Amino acid sequence: MPTPHTRVVRQMRLWFSLFLFLVSTAYFFYGLSTLNFVTNIGRPGPGYFPAIVGGLLIVFTSVNLLKDLIATKRKELQPFRFAEVLASRQVQGGDGGSGEAEEEADRPVDVVLIVLCLTLLIGSITFLGGLLSMIVFMFVLMSIFNRKKLAMNVAYSIALPVLLYLLFDVLLNASLPRGVFGV
Repeated sequence: MPTPHTRVVRQMRLWFSLFLFLVSTAYFFYGLSTLNFVTNIGRPGPGYFPAIVGGLLIVFTSVNLLKDLIATKRKELQPFRFAEVLASRQVQGGDGGSGEAEEEADRPVDVVLIVLCLTLLIGSITFLGGLLSMIVFMFVLMSIFNRKKLAMNVAYSIALPVLLYLLFDVLLNASLPRGVFGV
């Protein structure tokens, strides 16, 4: 049986999933209703990107929401009992005896590392160029959070930036910044 702390985290996850789904849907329909999908000369317009991203967000957030709703149906989540769960957590003395509090202790460090990596990405784009900066960023970030899988880190670090390069530079003809190496 899940501890009270675990139930609170899962409840927050359900509500967050619902929130993301609603925001994704609003973003998608806002993009479709206010922005042109194609320009006068036939190139993709400002509504093209929000439609693609919004559609993908709706798909992924609906899958996540569906998983959380299934967990609710299986009684793993009890989304309308916040006060009861919080009260039982306080009675049990904090984290309900689970080891999750220790795991949460290093999360601020993770946030600082992500912000630092993003800062380095933004700072290196003009020097290295968009493609190389994204490859370095992905590799460093994945090496920090996925230390044991070097081959997978290298594969993802190259694959995602190359796909983004192909999408923007080739397909959409919206070039990424070029660096000192011409890439």
